[in-house]
Amino acid sequence: MSAARAEYLRLCSEHHVKPLKVILKQFPQPAHGNGLDDLQHIKIDLSGANLPVKMCAVIGKVLQRDRSILSLRVADCYITEEGCLALCAFLADNTMLKGLSLKGNNLRTKAASALSTVLKRNKVIESLSLEWNSLGTDEDAFAMLMDGLAVNETLHHLDLRNNHITHVGARNLASALIQNRSLNELDLSWNNCGLVGGRFLLDCLQHNRSLAVMNVTGNSIPEDVASALAASLQRNVDRQQLESTYASQSQHLTNALDQEMTTKKKEISAMIDKLESQRSAFDAALESSQERIVELQQDVAQRSEEVACLRASQAASEAALRVSEQQSAQFRALAEQLQAELSEARDTHSEELKLEKQRFASLQAETKAAASQGSDEADALCAKVCWYW
Repeated sequence: MSAARAEYLRLCSEHHVKPLKVILKQFPQPAHGNGLDDLQHIKIDLSGANLPVKMCAVIGKVLQRDRSILSLRVADCYITEEGCLALCAFLADNTMLKGLSLKGNNLRTKAASALSTVLKRNKVIESLSLEWNSLGTDEDAFAMLMDGLAVNETLHHLDLRNNHITHVGARNLASALIQNRSLNELDLSWNNCGLVGGRFLLDCLQHNRSLAVMNVTGNSIPEDVASALAASLQRNVDRQQLESTYASQSQHLTNALDQEMTTKKKEISAMIDKLESQRSAFDAALESSQERIVELQQDVAQRSEEVACLRASQAASEAALRVSEQQSAQFRALAEQLQAELSEARDTHSEELKLEKQRFASLQAETKAAASQGSDEADALCAKVCWYW
């Protein structure tokens, strides 16, 4: 069972009213097991049905709670103003209903006030058909309805045929059209606007730029005024066509720009990815370089310590060398002194040796002389001995 159908039956039971077959027929019968019935968009047509006030309230609640109903036609049902009030009470905040027809229900003062509230608060309704009612008989109530039209921002089509609208109502309608920026089609035929009302409508078209179609047949509007209205409406049509062409071209340019921006974004994204990759590689290389720098710094520190040790050793060696040089100088001086003393001793020894040689030679000569003398004495002694013998 569809959600709208189930909700309708539940509300009928709650309000103690008998469900109407003409309404039940409007809800689609779901196919067994497909589970898609709640997704269907429904258009309800109750034209000619007998709808008491309680039934109007039930329909209004269904519309308020169900999101599948897009259009409701309650034409020639004579729902009375109370029925319209019951229905509109739930339409003001409806967020799905696009089209509403209340044709031929003899709507008057209270209905005009309720419909004004709907137009002021509803943000989705696009088409409203109110033909063959009596909304123009109460000028103050019709002025309230036009106040709602003035501030509405979604309504595109409004049908006010045969509503007893006089030139006073036309003035209120013209004031609303000056402010309204969404209405495209207005059917005002078979009312009583007359020459004055026609001029009010003609004046409002100097300010309204959205209205493209307005039917004023059967309003006793002179032909020249009607022709001026048609010319003003044609200007709006031409302007809308130009705006549509401009919008289309703008959209085309926007799409081309969006496509170009998308391409550029992709290129920029690819470039960013490439830069990120390069940055990652650079970071890795930088990290490796930093590690290498740390290693080199440690090596330099170690080498510095070794150099410091070598310098200290060199300084000690230089100090020792200086001491050695001092000692060498002292040794050289001592050697020179010893050499001088040795030379002097050698000279002295040579002199002494010469003297010794001279003494030895003198002694040798003396010895030889003594030996010769002794030999002579020995010879003489031998001769004496021989003599004695």
